[in-house]
Amino acid sequence: MKLGSRPTSEQGRSILAPMRGAVIVGLLGLVAGGCQPNADGFDQATTLGGTSSSASTVDTTSSSATTDTLDTTAGPVDPTEGPGSTDSSATTSTSVDPTEGSSGDPGDPGLVSDALLARWYLDEASAGQAPKELLDTVEPGLDPLITYAGLEMQYTDFDGNRGLSWSTTGDHGRASASLMGTSIASALMGAQRVTVEVVVAVEKLDSQGSRFFDVGPGSNSSFAVASPRANELEVRWGENTVRTFDTALTRERQVIHVVVDTTMELAEDRIRAYHDGTKLEPKDAVGDVPAQGEGVPLTVDDELTLGNRSGGRRSFEGYLGYAALYGDALEVADIVHHVEILAADDDEP
Repeated sequence: MKLGSRPTSEQGRSILAPMRGAVIVGLLGLVAGGCQPNADGFDQATTLGGTSSSASTVDTTSSSATTDTLDTTAGPVDPTEGPGSTDSSATTSTSVDPTEGSSGDPGDPGLVSDALLARWYLDEASAGQAPKELLDTVEPGLDPLITYAGLEMQYTDFDGNRGLSWSTTGDHGRASASLMGTSIASALMGAQRVTVEVVVAVEKLDSQGSRFFDVGPGSNSSFAVASPRANELEVRWGENTVRTFDTALTRERQVIHVVVDTTMELAEDRIRAYHDGTKLEPKDAVGDVPAQGEGVPLTVDDELTLGNRSGGRRSFEGYLGYAALYGDALEVADIVHHVEILAADDDEP
């Protein structure tokens, strides 16, 4: 019989027969002489304990190596799952699936995929102007075409993260795609809940409002996230600036969220903004805040543009490393968790 194979019934009987005899003889010896452990305890028990401990050490080492690999990419351990062993590192390795996110999105550990409409990592290159479009990771995909417009916009490596950079404000460089006939247009048309998520580093801004994210035709913005100065973030809705927020945009990579939920009763709650997970204080509304229940004001000519508006001349000097669009209002817990992930690495896992 090979080691590790299951014995047949005949083999089992042939193996067990001599064992029974040995057990009976051993018991008679114990009865006659008494159970006398040595000073260190039973030799047999000590040997088994040592063997078990050695095996546990091997398992733990293997698990720790796996956990170290996952630490920079995996989300938190699911608290609903019981531990796989008494070793904490083994628990982590058995609870975290490195191929799944918090909502089961393959390849995006920890990033929410529920209601996700589009996600662009802007990591197609680390330098130059070779890529022709940004690749959307959400099927069927909306891949904005890149317009470099000279040397002012190009790919760059910023603090170990790839993205697009602009060397001046008011440039034509951008990445745009028509929304006509797309699944994103269908999802946004009349949507009452939307979230925009971007990673930026800001050097200078256009006083007319540099665009980080823009939906609109030409020089107009149906819905946009913009900033005219470093201490102010603004949201445009139906070609008007309807909400501004106090903030402090910096030259370092930072995560910005704008959450729209027009189902909210209070007008000030219908458009919210977060800077690195911290809720921003709104200033007085500049225009008409969306009415309760109002949907995103799309037009048939709208284009989705990153880093500018579709007509150009609203770039910012700085870096755009990531952008995502959700057809729902992200929860604060998800926003904070995304900040932790994207602040560490905004490229595709």
